[in-house]
Formats: sequence, structure tokens, C-alpha cells
Amino acid sequence: MMIENSKLGYGKHVLDEFEFETGRILHDVKVEYLTRGTPKYDEDSNISNAIIFCHEFNGNCTSIGDLDQIIGTENEPSNLNFFYISITSLGYHESCSPSTTNLN
Repeated sequence: MMIENSKLGYGKHVLDEFEFETGRILHDVKVEYLTRGTPKYDEDSNISNAIIFCHEFNGNCTSIGDLDQIIGTENEPSNLNFFYISITSLGYHESCSPSTTNLN
């Protein structure tokens, strides 16, 4: 899947399955995310400049707004050298959570 140039991209990706350390498996796991910046692709069509933006425990992807504190508000996403991806934590209501799965 190629990602177009974007200032801020919102989406949900579905993982075929997610396996816990206990061996329990969830199928069709929805993961909410936001992206910022422009992806660069290598010769195998893999994004070569991606950085996962980690936020506080149990946070959602909108915390990518905190990136301005790190890189400065004057830096437009199209001018960034990196493609930032912020993922909503599993368990949060917009991603895979007990309220959206059969996991109890």
C-alpha cells in the first residue's frame, strides 16, 4: 500500500491477527493511527523514513500533536525528513478493545 504525500493522515488498519504472550489470538484487530510528514520509498517499495511516535500509556493517536514541541511549529510536515506514525494503544476505544472485540 503506497501512502500519498500528506500533512496529517488518519486511518484504521486491520491486522489479520494479534497474538498475546499467553498465546491467545485476536483476529481482525483494528488499529487507529495518524501520520505526519511525507513517506520516502526504497527500491522494494518499503517506507524508509518512518518513525513510530510513542505517546503516554493508554493514549490515542492524536497525541502526534505533541510533535510540535519536539520539532517546532515552524516545520511544515511536507518539509520533514521523516514520516511519523502515531498509533492508538490497543485497549483504547478507537482501536482494538474489549468493547470492540469478544475478548473479556
